[in-house]
Amino acid sequence: MNRIIPGVTQICDRFHLIKNMTDTMIPEIEKIIRQTKKKLKYEYPDRDTAS
Repeated sequence: MNRIIPGVTQICDRFHLIKNMTDTMIPEIEKIIRQTKKKLKYEYPDRDTAS
């Protein structure tokens, strides 16, 4: 930003840091959730193994 407006100091506050973080993380988390919603194959044990 100093190249555009010389002498300007850029500051960050907690709100915008957290907002930027969540804006970046939410699509990634949604992608992980979509991948894990796929039905997982589970083979049930036979009666002898279960007992």
